[in-house]
Parts: sequence; structure tokens; C-alpha cells
Amino acid sequence: ALATARSFPKSPEAARLYAEGLDHSRRFDLLGARTLLERATVTEPEFAMAHAALAEIWQRLGYDARASAEAERAFTLAGELRREERLLVEARFRETAHDWDRAIALRRELWRDYPDDNQHGRRLVESLLGANQAQEALRLAEDLARLPPPAGGDPNIALNEAIAAIKLSDFTRAVGAAQRAAQQGHALGSGRAVASARLQESQALLRLGDSA
Repeated sequence: ALATARSFPKSPEAARLYAEGLDHSRRFDLLGARTLLERATVTEPEFAMAHAALAEIWQRLGYDARASAEAERAFTLAGELRREERLLVEARFRETAHDWDRAIALRRELWRDYPDDNQHGRRLVESLLGANQAQEALRLAEDLARLPPPAGGDPNIALNEAIAAIKLSDFTRAVGAAQRAAQQGHALGSGRAVASARLQESQALLRLGDSA
């Protein structure tokens, strides 16, 4: 009961900010998510999950030092969370510390034990890419893309496929995956997802000699 209680903030305002922050993150509004999650951590500084979510946003925005600080703070507060949340918090902490072996082990455990949440699979792909295990990342991205919509239509899946393909020098495949990610991002109205996809597409095209 204590673990369940600590999985949620005591403050209704912190709960609202946290939920809205996660919603903005799912819609690829990273700046909006950052603002809401920062407010959640100020409203209730001991709420570990808000720090963990903010760490992910900082990491996706490219602020590694800030991501590391938030992930470490979440990790120190995670002792009384539910098991799934403890694993998630530690995995984020290990990723920001570049402890890829431990991070991947935790992500595998989450994906195995909680398969209904496809985000665990997506985050495992990203850990594998961080560890330069591109072949396995590519196989898992393929599996995730075959999930029924809306899960399989997450542009992050196709984007990660493109990144893995570039790492494996399969640039033609990378172009196709990046174009698919851009289409999915456009359908969601996410300029950030489209821009990320176009960046990967341009890198693949350059490697194919198509500078135009």
C-alpha cells in the first residue's frame, strides 16, 4: 500500500501537471512537457516519477547534464515505488550514466514483464542504439512497427529504424524508414517528429551520394 501511495503525488496540482506533461510528451510537444514537468517537480519535489519523466524530456532535447541530474534525483527517491516504476526510473538513470549493460537489462525486463506498454519496447530500442547494438535494435523496431495501430504508427519506431539502418550502413532502408516516420509525424501534427525524420533522411541521402 505504501509503494502504491508513493507512486502518485500527494498534491492534486502536482498530479495534474504530471499527467498533462506526459500527454504533451506523447504528442511530441517536448517544450510544453518540459514546462509542465518542471512545475510538477517544484510543486512536489519528492515525487520521483515527475523527475524521471523530466529527465527523459531533457535527454530528448539534448541537455544531457540536466537529464542526468533529474534521473539521479528520481533514482534517490524511487525506493517505495511500484516495481515497474522502480525499474523504469533506474533504467533512465543508468542510461544517463551511459551504463548501457545495466540499462538494457532493465529495459528487457520491463518489456518482458509489462508487454502491454509498447513504450517499454521503444525505450529498449533506444538503449540498444545507445550501446551501438544496431542489429538487435533494428530487429526490435521491425517487431514494434508490426503492432496494430496506433502503437505501430508511433513515428519514433520508424525513426529508430532509420537510425539503426544508418549505423548498419543500409542507407536505402534508412531513407524509407525516415520517410515513413515523417509521414507519421505529419499525421500527428508533430513538427518536431517530422524534423527529426527529415534530418535522418538527409543524412542517409548524403551517404548515398544524393547531395541535392
